[in-house]
Amino acid sequence: MGTDTIQVKSRIHSVTFMMLVILLALLFFSLCMFSLRIIRQSTSKHYQTDCMNLADAYSYAVSELINMYLSDLKTFSAADIFKSGSGGEINDWIRMHDDRRPQYFLTIYYADTKGNLISSTGLSANIKDRDYFKQIILEKNDTAVDGGTESRISGKLALHIARAVYDKNKECIGLIGGEVELTTIQNIVNKIKIGKNGYSFIINRNGEFISYPDENMLTLKNSSSISFNNIHSIDFIISRKSGYLQATSITGVPVSIAFKPISGTPLILGVCIPEEEVDDLYNSVMKIQLYIVAILIIGVLFGLSSEILILRKVNERNRKSAELDKLTGLYSRSKFDQLSQELIRKNPDKLFMYIDADIRGFKVLNQMYGTVRTDLMLVLFADCLKLVTQGFTGYIGRVYADRFSCLVEIDNEYAAMSVFRKKLKNVEKEIKKSDIVFYIKFGIAFSLKNEPGVSIQALAGRASFAKATIKNNLMYKYAVFTPEMQRQINEEQEIESCMEKALSNGEFFVIYQPKISLKTEKIIGAEALVRWRNPKFGVMAPAKFIPTFEKNGFIVDLDFYVYDMVFGFLQRELDAHRPVVPVSLNMSRNHTNPEQFISQFINLFEKYSIPPSLIEIEIIERTSETGKLMLLELTKLLHKHGFNVAMDDFGSGESSLNMLNTIPVDVIKFDQSFLNPGNYTEKTSGMITKLVELGKQLDKETVFEGVETKEQIDFLKSIQCDQVQGYYYSRPLCEDDFIAYIRDHI
Repeated sequence: MGTDTIQVKSRIHSVTFMMLVILLALLFFSLCMFSLRIIRQSTSKHYQTDCMNLADAYSYAVSELINMYLSDLKTFSAADIFKSGSGGEINDWIRMHDDRRPQYFLTIYYADTKGNLISSTGLSANIKDRDYFKQIILEKNDTAVDGGTESRISGKLALHIARAVYDKNKECIGLIGGEVELTTIQNIVNKIKIGKNGYSFIINRNGEFISYPDENMLTLKNSSSISFNNIHSIDFIISRKSGYLQATSITGVPVSIAFKPISGTPLILGVCIPEEEVDDLYNSVMKIQLYIVAILIIGVLFGLSSEILILRKVNERNRKSAELDKLTGLYSRSKFDQLSQELIRKNPDKLFMYIDADIRGFKVLNQMYGTVRTDLMLVLFADCLKLVTQGFTGYIGRVYADRFSCLVEIDNEYAAMSVFRKKLKNVEKEIKKSDIVFYIKFGIAFSLKNEPGVSIQALAGRASFAKATIKNNLMYKYAVFTPEMQRQINEEQEIESCMEKALSNGEFFVIYQPKISLKTEKIIGAEALVRWRNPKFGVMAPAKFIPTFEKNGFIVDLDFYVYDMVFGFLQRELDAHRPVVPVSLNMSRNHTNPEQFISQFINLFEKYSIPPSLIEIEIIERTSETGKLMLLELTKLLHKHGFNVAMDDFGSGESSLNMLNTIPVDVIKFDQSFLNPGNYTEKTSGMITKLVELGKQLDKETVFEGVETKEQIDFLKSIQCDQVQGYYYSRPLCEDDFIAYIRDHI
């Protein structure tokens, strides 16, 4: 074939290709124009419907927001204080619970049926002329929302949301309400983006703006801002409540307005969209379609290459994020476990040391100093752990928060611990560089020669258990897992496996330790103590099972089981006309909801005909502010039902004196550690004297536990302590022996 022939064919191919490109371009252009016409027709046809759907969706969203506010108020209106509390008690309760107020409420308040209002901030006003007050008190509605007014409490423009409150007879006694500042509503509504220049607004039945892009318009009526055929559009919206109109703004811009009522309120939400944005949509579509032909192939190629590159980077970043802790650069928990288990698997003949480390009281430090400073502390701690494992083969990981784990290969336990103790001294020097004083503790576990391939989870559990034995004792910086601890774990698991069956089989029983008056040396009360008659272990003391029950929460069920047994015992004695004395019941730390506890306790108590004066509840000190507030509320509720309250183990907590001043208990029970021979000194006796004197000044009964000698009795008599309990007078007694003891010593 000649050169000319080849050139001719090449030209033919080129022309054919160009013709094909032109044909495809014309075809694509025709399709673009056709699709644009369809889009214009479709958009014009559905534009009004879409606007209405948009208004309906936003109206629903705002309605749900207000329902959330009402739901938050319900947690207040359902409180027991409204069932039987006096006006003064309710006012005190409102002020005391200001810290539970959601942040979007300027304040919460209670108003009685006369409109007298008291807010959680302590301010008062009268609101009997307000619409939301009339809706609840006069119209008997359960909830009410006003149209936005100036607050008589804060002086700010606010939306008022209220719920009716009822007493135990289901009679309305007033309302509980909250104020949401209009600017808060506006900030939420303004986040709704409607095209480039569109916006939403809310008006009330008076045509006043509750939300509008211009904050200066709030609670003002602006009927002239939008006009339509000489009819004010705002008045049109108020009269119709739901609908659509096309109007011209005061600046001469054609707009479309769709509006819908906000369910459950006197408010209407509208969306306003400039019609020029519809034309912009058409023009944008046309430009995009014309550009598609030119950039289609380039875009596809570029997109594919970019996607491959991005996916590669994302995968790499995700891999690193999953494997490394962002703050410390150590391995994440999952990666640490994976690498550690692999190391153990590959070296079945090696021994390993697992270290579980954390910072004492980290949560408190975090609250005191903030995350920025405690993050620096964690980074320093991580660097210290690198020093500990330096020279070993192994891994370090951050489990979560202040908890870290290490796994290293070792030759033998003795040599490893020797190295660890030396490095621990260097670590203590390093942590002194922190501007926050903090203390660390370690739990250590070793793999055994007869367990190749031990799981990393098993080693972690052992180290964690060892660390838990240190608790808050600053004298011990580390603990090593021992066979005795393993036996304890096995015993706890065995206890947990049979505890529910034991409760249903009646294996738990109550014994009573008498309380003796030091003035008369007669019995004046008793403390109910629980024991477990286990088929395998025999009669078990509380120290054997109570800590396990506190960990798993079973102690709550056991508490109420004991309460039921004590109530039944007292009822039988009263029915038999035998003498009885008040009995103290222990309440574990696991009860954290005062209202829930009281409800369950009273339901059980009311099954019997026992006077509340025969029951005393012993509470335990709490160190956190939340715990103190819980005990304060619990004590008030118990007093309300006629029960006495004692502070148990006084002196074993961290803020005992402060607790005496804030929680109105009736009795102080001093911890027996005060009288232990190893702790008892001349200074101790002076402190005990002062504490008993303080109890007298606060008008509280004083009781000492663990009294065993005549010397202790004589000393406590000399300082005018009221009561004692202990082996000097009597050991804890079973029911029959306790009945006989009361008969002989009352």
